[in-house]
Amino acid sequence: MELRVLKYFVAVAEELHFGRAASRLHMSQPPLSQQIKKLEVELGAQLFIRTSRKVELTPAGRLLLDRTRDLLTMADAAATEVRRVAAGLEGTLRLGFVTPAMDGPLPGILAAYKRSKPHVRLELEEASSLSQLAGLRSGQLDLAVVRRHGQDMAGLASIPFMRETYVAALPKSHALAGNDSLCLKEMASQPFIFFARAQGPKLHDQIMGAFARAGAVPQISQEVLSKRTTLALVAAGLGLALVPTSSARAAGPDLAFCRVKDPLPLVEIDTVWCRSTPSPLVRDFISGLPGVNTVL
Repeated sequence: MELRVLKYFVAVAEELHFGRAASRLHMSQPPLSQQIKKLEVELGAQLFIRTSRKVELTPAGRLLLDRTRDLLTMADAAATEVRRVAAGLEGTLRLGFVTPAMDGPLPGILAAYKRSKPHVRLELEEASSLSQLAGLRSGQLDLAVVRRHGQDMAGLASIPFMRETYVAALPKSHALAGNDSLCLKEMASQPFIFFARAQGPKLHDQIMGAFARAGAVPQISQEVLSKRTTLALVAAGLGLALVPTSSARAAGPDLAFCRVKDPLPLVEIDTVWCRSTPSPLVRDFISGLPGVNTVL
């Protein structure tokens, strides 16, 4: 059954007059009568009792009228929803992010997006960069805010999200906590808390290379999965760590932070999406980003 023909049926059923129904539908009466007859043949049921004086619905016609009204209402609602989703006014945006982004400008960006798109549902997932990129390629994520260092970006598009430096994190009671700056060699003499290499091999190797150029090898005492765990362990006195500046800004009172004298790689965080399938929601989110956010 075609929706168009069902609309014809409803017009006749409500008017109970083929002439008035044809006028309502802006068509002539003979084609309308032919379409109703074809519908009856398709359904194998008589829908109207026609006499020279009146048109009446049969029991089958009354049942079809009830069902068709519901169906047409649902079809109209679906069409409206599809148009709103296509225009980026409704739908679900699935966004992955790394912790420094949430410690940095991401909360403000999300708040502004929600104000401008109140009917868009945001699904947020905190995950490693590798996990997010896999989520983009599998279709589980629409956007990812990831560390760019050495990642495979084949088939993906990106723009810079934020750039920031590393600082040294120490327990506030530590003997070195009063210094304005530290060198990596000083940090290497202390227990060191670091992320596992599997989380970001390229960045891991770059930081280890910075220690090597400084003539030092860090004593890794704990490997962790998140910056929050890193800061909690540093605050508990289990070691020192390197953390992005944004993480330092969100830290508690039991921690101290020092500038690092030796060169370290920048924390490069990008917004990434699949190049071939940018939805209206993705395009709108990207267009609303305020450019590169640099946290120093």
